[in-house]
Amino acid sequence: MKAATYFHMRFETIHPFADGNGRVERTMMNYFLMIHNHPPLIVYDEDREEYYAALEHYNNDEDIELLYSFFMRQRVTDSSFSNIGAIIISIIPPIMF
Repeated sequence: MKAATYFHMRFETIHPFADGNGRVERTMMNYFLMIHNHPPLIVYDEDREEYYAALEHYNNDEDIELLYSFFMRQRVTDSSFSNIGAIIISIIPPIMF
């Protein structure tokens, strides 16, 4: 999960697109998590302020702990995701990160 959090912040720092960076990055991060047998993350609308505050904290202090703890609370905990990594890999070959 820490690697996914760091990946998220590095991509956000690069900001390669004019629009949609957050959506693309969260999709890539969830792919990374699922091929490593972790549940995906969902940032709900009611949690966006906390998410943005954690991003801002990293931008100011380069400390991922606030974002990491936020992501740990956002993980999907439904048991249907327990073997999602194997399913995703069988559909889409893994990208080497």
